[in-house]
Amino acid sequence: MLALMSDISPRPSLSTDPGPVRLSGRRLLLCITVLGWSERHAAERCLMHRTSFRRCVEGTSSLDAELSAWLLALEAAIRALPCPRARLHDPAYRVRADIARDGLSRSSPSQAYASGA
Repeated sequence: MLALMSDISPRPSLSTDPGPVRLSGRRLLLCITVLGWSERHAAERCLMHRTSFRRCVEGTSSLDAELSAWLLALEAAIRALPCPRARLHDPAYRVRADIARDGLSRSSPSQAYASGA
């Protein structure tokens, strides 16, 4: 019996890495808002049908990992290098700082803006 157990390879450990990010729902909507794109424009830029993109925004589907990574990189670039005339106090720009500071306790960007946080 012991000889048989030594022949069994150990099970691979479960990874804590969540894998590639796949945007959908509110996070996708925030991303395209920061980019200044409408849903229609975002679908065109992502080479997707508008209905498919809309399903991703509604949260019933998600973008593939490669497309999600590209959109997140564009968003990071816009946040890092905003236009000098940009409204930096706009909730779309402030919500990421609020999330980093407070976690997900903020229920909406408009409440964060209204409270002056």
